[in-house]
Amino acid sequence: MSPSKLKMDFKSVYGTSILQYNIEKKMELALQLLLNTNMQIKYIAQEVGYESHSKFSAAFKKKYGKLPSELHPDTEVN
Repeated sequence: MSPSKLKMDFKSVYGTSILQYNIEKKMELALQLLLNTNMQIKYIAQEVGYESHSKFSAAFKKKYGKLPSELHPDTEVN
């Protein structure tokens, strides 16, 4: 299967691109980790594939309308 065929088939089944689907799943995992663990935000960011805490926070806010620290305030950023 060619890459373009895979992309088209994926989008027809899931209604979104592979990249957007991947981002969505990362953000869902991050939300669960924020709500259900005491992990520091920087480690949650790394766990879901972000090297930069600030890029993770920006992506999270874009998705959920809140910063990770607003949902998990007891977690240290440093």
